[in-house]
Amino acid sequence: MATTDYSSVRKVLVVGAGVAGLQAARHLLSAGFKVVVLEATEDVGGVWRQNYVGYKLQMEYDLYVFPDFPYPSHLQPKDEVPTGAEVQAYIKAYAEKFGLLSRIRFHTKMLQLRQAPDGHGWTVLCQDTRRQETLQVSADFVVVSNGLYSHPNVPHYHGQETFKGVKIHANAFTDTSIVRGRDVVIVGNGKTAHDCVATVVASKEASSVVALYRNLHWPIPRHVCGIQIRHILFTRATSAMLPPYYTARGPRAIMSKACAPVKRLWWGFLEGYIKHKFPLSGGAMKPTISLPGDFFMSGKILEDDHHMLTASKQLRICMGDIQAFTQHGVLLRSGECLKADAVLFCTGFAKVYDYLSGDVKAKLGLYKDGLYLYRHLLSPGVPNLCFLGSEVSTFNSVLTHGLQALWLTNLLTGALKLPTRAEMQADVMAQRDWRCKVMPGQRQRGSSVMLYMQDYHDQLVADVGMSPRRKTGALKVFSEAFKIYSAKDYAGLFEPGLKENERAQARRKHTVELKAARAEAAMQTATMHSAEMHSPAIESAAEVAAGMQSADMDAMHSPDRHSAAIQSFATQPSAMLSSAVQSAAMPAAGVQTAGVQTAGMQSSATQSAAIQSAAMQAAGVQTAGIQIVQSAATRSASLHSAEMNVVHSAAIHSAAVQYAAKAAADMQSADMHVVHSAAMHSAAIQSAAMQSAAMQVTESSAMQTAAMHSAAMQTADIQSAAKHAAAIQPLAPQSAAVSVPVSQAV
Repeated sequence: MATTDYSSVRKVLVVGAGVAGLQAARHLLSAGFKVVVLEATEDVGGVWRQNYVGYKLQMEYDLYVFPDFPYPSHLQPKDEVPTGAEVQAYIKAYAEKFGLLSRIRFHTKMLQLRQAPDGHGWTVLCQDTRRQETLQVSADFVVVSNGLYSHPNVPHYHGQETFKGVKIHANAFTDTSIVRGRDVVIVGNGKTAHDCVATVVASKEASSVVALYRNLHWPIPRHVCGIQIRHILFTRATSAMLPPYYTARGPRAIMSKACAPVKRLWWGFLEGYIKHKFPLSGGAMKPTISLPGDFFMSGKILEDDHHMLTASKQLRICMGDIQAFTQHGVLLRSGECLKADAVLFCTGFAKVYDYLSGDVKAKLGLYKDGLYLYRHLLSPGVPNLCFLGSEVSTFNSVLTHGLQALWLTNLLTGALKLPTRAEMQADVMAQRDWRCKVMPGQRQRGSSVMLYMQDYHDQLVADVGMSPRRKTGALKVFSEAFKIYSAKDYAGLFEPGLKENERAQARRKHTVELKAARAEAAMQTATMHSAEMHSPAIESAAEVAAGMQSADMDAMHSPDRHSAAIQSFATQPSAMLSSAVQSAAMPAAGVQTAGVQTAGMQSSATQSAAIQSAAMQAAGVQTAGIQIVQSAATRSASLHSAEMNVVHSAAIHSAAVQYAAKAAADMQSADMHVVHSAAMHSAAIQSAAMQSAAMQVTESSAMQTAAMHSAAMQTADIQSAAKHAAAIQPLAPQSAAVSVPVSQAV
């Protein structure tokens, strides 16, 4: 099954102007594509544009950096962990730096994405939310970058219409005045829920606060034994403590099983430390999922003083599930009723695909636990629709999205070639089977990467032809295993000054061209080995050489331009001609006896048999050789004798072979043997034709013809024609054998 061809893609539509959409637009624009970005709100930034009170990064800011745009000095965060507003300002600066704002259509919401009837291209129905106008946009390729946090997940409960209090999702909790004087129930137990609990308790505006959750997740301290948690979790060494990645084969899979006891000790140590750091009193406070498994569901990193929050008298922690709403509170499944007049849902976000038609959704292959894609980007069934940043979750999303944007740009420019659709589908299914074994069930399991982040980044980098191992220095092996990877390690892939990515694209393109050239050359070589078709083989060999050269080389094969060709070759450096002729003088084993040079180095008996054999093989082409000689004679005003006709014919063909070999060496050094092979066959057959033609004249003519190649060069006319042969003798001592008269060799 053939791979998808993206050569016709010109216009790309990007949906969303968050960190994923902006990076996609930036790299596609730099590659020459026409890009339009749709953004439903009034500004860039996505989830960072607006969120709950007190929102900020989980990690230090150097792990949330655009690979091609470090924090400017005037935007450096005040603390190691920046606020949401500081991150938003940084994202806005990125958009301004690369001129992306003019490419974005703000206040424009995508309503429907329709695939063209032939499967190529899209029609996008969208709405201008300010003017309430419906618009239509067309594109060759669509990139969905609306992220994982664009549709708040608010569960529906029986009786909630009768509730007289306030119900809001966390992303709308932008002001603590909402909870002033109220009994507040905060639903959820992820990072957002903990931040909201801390904010409400610290504000002291609420009358009471209840933290309600169904399942307890492991709290991750910012430091372990004085070491920042990022230096412990986000390394290849810790990744090796997990079940092997779905692509792991051979030694890594074997080592993973052999290290099982070490893995249990490692995770047991971390769990014990967390229990000591954040006392989990009572059976109800004990997580039911192991620590490594919980990372794929929550992965909440808390401040070291979090235990002081849980000790607050204003806060009650309650494990339970809401069954229904009442007018003045919520009823739990346990039968307990919690008094409340404000309910804050910290229940995450949901993935919505209602903008897609039924047939497109069927091709995507949606599952209950998420959407499974090739490299978390493409569906094998819908290859002209990409989900960049919206179907992958890691601890360093801005870097992940940057590498995805790089991968996509290489794909659309042709530098990256996809496997067949069947191979892609097999990869997707292998990935899904693996996830079901190593990750707990949840609604977005298909997009969860988390601690396998480095394995995923390695895949993306390797796909674009670069080395995933990017650490340098004397302790490179140690750094690869135990040092954290950040945007700085990938700067060479993105910075235009280094041109590393451009070199990668050129190498991949060159590889594709070499494979095509080798396939064509193999077919031509097979034809040339047929003894009954020597004359067509000469033409085929010339075509193989011509197919690998520039367009102006074609003119050199026209008989009407032989004279001009000789003049052009005369301008080439003698060393270049020497190298080309020397290569042509090393024929393949199957035809080496046809060359007079080689014959001159053999014993006289072997020489006689070799030349007689060559003459027999050339019998079918003698007439054509004589015609070539005569044709060359009519175009040379200064040469009239039959002997000089042979000389000029040899010079013409030898020069053509020399030019082809030189041009092939400049363009495709890796495939030099293809051109040399064609040149060797052609030179050998031409040499045999010359010998046969010379025999038909006179023995004296044959002796003069052979003597042309000697260092003496006895006649003035022959000296003019053999300038290049004389120039190469110091570099090719074997050519002295040519000076032996044919009569003596026989």
